[in-house]
Amino acid sequence: MREKILYALWGCLYILCVGLGTLPEPEGFGKAVLVGISLLFFVPGVLLLADAVKSGSKAGLLRLRVICLCSLSLTVVFLIASILSVNASAQAGKVLTELLMLVSAPMFCGQYWFLSLFCWSCLLIGSFPRLWLGKRPH
Repeated sequence: MREKILYALWGCLYILCVGLGTLPEPEGFGKAVLVGISLLFFVPGVLLLADAVKSGSKAGLLRLRVICLCSLSLTVVFLIASILSVNASAQAGKVLTELLMLVSAPMFCGQYWFLSLFCWSCLLIGSFPRLWLGKRPH
């Protein structure tokens, strides 16, 4: 039951990040709040990761791994497509930016893109507990 609640909370935070990611360049306290919300987005993922590692749930780890890989790979694809569309129409650039915002919502919400990519990468690495727990395959 806790897992369903955490996934629902993660979905709600995703929707919040998408909405807040559309705000024009905030400054001061507003920017700090948006960075905080973008970091808060990753809390359910970390809790899900901790639960999966603690219970030894391979399905939970795989699910988180797939979510992280999808977000990171689609982010890279749309970033490259946005860069390559520099000579395309303004409409094409806008569509690619909006798709990028949907793929990596906390990146636009927090406005420090490296921070969101770093958090996704940490979740991804965390989904391979053998790397950081020092367990060797038998």
